[in-house]
Amino acid sequence: LVFPKECYTGYIIGAIRALYEHDNDVSETDFSVICDVINHYISSNDDNVIMEILGLIEHFAEKNWQEEIIQFVCDKAVNSSSQSIGLGKESKACPKTLLISAMNCVRGCAIMAMSQLIWEHNELAIRFKPIVQNAVNCTDEAIRFISFSCVLPYFNIDKDFCANELKALMQNETCILGHSGVWEVLCSDYQNDSDFYISFLIKACASGIEEVNDIAARYLCATAIYYDFNLVQQLFGLSLNEKQIQMVCEQAMCGFDNPEYYENSKAILLHYIGFGKTNMFYLSRLFREGHVEIDRDEDLILTLLYSKSNEYLIHTVLDYIYEQDQDITQYSSVLNSLTEELFTNNNLSDKYTIKGDLVKCIIKLIDRNKC
Repeated sequence: LVFPKECYTGYIIGAIRALYEHDNDVSETDFSVICDVINHYISSNDDNVIMEILGLIEHFAEKNWQEEIIQFVCDKAVNSSSQSIGLGKESKACPKTLLISAMNCVRGCAIMAMSQLIWEHNELAIRFKPIVQNAVNCTDEAIRFISFSCVLPYFNIDKDFCANELKALMQNETCILGHSGVWEVLCSDYQNDSDFYISFLIKACASGIEEVNDIAARYLCATAIYYDFNLVQQLFGLSLNEKQIQMVCEQAMCGFDNPEYYENSKAILLHYIGFGKTNMFYLSRLFREGHVEIDRDEDLILTLLYSKSNEYLIHTVLDYIYEQDQDITQYSSVLNSLTEELFTNNNLSDKYTIKGDLVKCIIKLIDRNKC
């Protein structure tokens, strides 16, 4: 190898990126070359070069790296003078912006490299713990956010440490809900500190950050369904917006087919259908995918039809009723009510198509009565 004394940074970065091409087939010779390149530029004062080196280490994390290179990652994860890009006073941080900010600074790149090293080399976990805790308690919110990348691998190594660091993050960084893997750790530790997690999720529902609000509402719903249905009264007492209600209902739909969680899931759906603040368009999936049973879910079907929440949903429910082989006379009253609605409600834009669906059901109802 020949390393010019002075070389344009862009060429150096290009050369480092070229090493990524040895993705699945890196011989000892190839890996030796990669280490030589890293060691040559490890002292560079250019942040872009250092970030490329850290990215290369992350990419080949499964390799047995030299001690000097491992220590280099540790140093950059703690002592880097390169901080994340600020968001400005008028901008509110969200998971996406924090991730982008962390990925564009040396310390953030070092933490991501460290994360992959822990996944691939569990023996490094004890050594890295103080560094992980340092990142968790950092004053830079982007570094706090990305630090969970290093916390998560401990889920398979030291669950208590993993849960404690997540709770430390939750106390200072609401956006942490937007990081992948949080739900799994929360579920694992929920019974140990349920009050803490419930309090956090309720506060996060009103964080003022749309993505966090939505995730918190969904997680709170899941917690009520899977762990403690008494929590549902706190969920119902929250002033959720339309998007959050959709998140809650979609989560409830996930448990609809599971006999263990069916009653809890349906109770939540019935509550929000009656709430009347959302068009419930997405509930049509229950019918289209065959999750609804006409005998078991009569109350749900009737509630949806009486709610008149969405014209497409009315089409879907009427199609479902028509396609059933069972006796549909139990729906005669609601079909009559819907007929009256069609003649009195001028706000239904698709009135004529709904009439066609309704007529088909009525004809089937008449045929049933003749039998």
